[in-house]
Amino acid sequence: MYNIFNGIEFTFYLFFIANFIEKKITKKIILLFSYLFILFFFTNLSLIQGLYMYNTITHTIGSIILLLAILMTFYEISSSETMHYINTKWPLLLITFGLLFFYSGNLLNTAILNYISEREPEKAVSLYKSINRNLNFFLYLSFAIAFVLDLIKQLKSSNLEN
Repeated sequence: MYNIFNGIEFTFYLFFIANFIEKKITKKIILLFSYLFILFFFTNLSLIQGLYMYNTITHTIGSIILLLAILMTFYEISSSETMHYINTKWPLLLITFGLLFFYSGNLLNTAILNYISEREPEKAVSLYKSINRNLNFFLYLSFAIAFVLDLIKQLKSSNLEN
């Protein structure tokens, strides 16, 4: 069932990021990648790797597309003419930074796993789990900080209104 989760996970993140993009052309590119990923996801699930074999191709392509969408987001933020954009998108910036760190690390971790598992399978699995645990910690820490900062911002703005 992890294969189905993979498709949902990447689709969610891509639409989440597209929702916050302000430049129409960037948003259209990310949405196009999202729809192409969904098409590929179902093709791979039904015709290539199937439901019961871990869909490494889907995960790798999803990771690459998500990393490209994140880099597009960073480019949009960095090319913004005012700091107001960054101040209002702070939670998005933290979430996308966490995703960038996690998925770039995860791609490297998977490559290391494939390389080392040929020589020492037990060490490879142990190393993979250790690295993945740390990547997950950093990802969810960035999510938590983003949510707390957004909550603080909302509380401050509601106190200013009162």
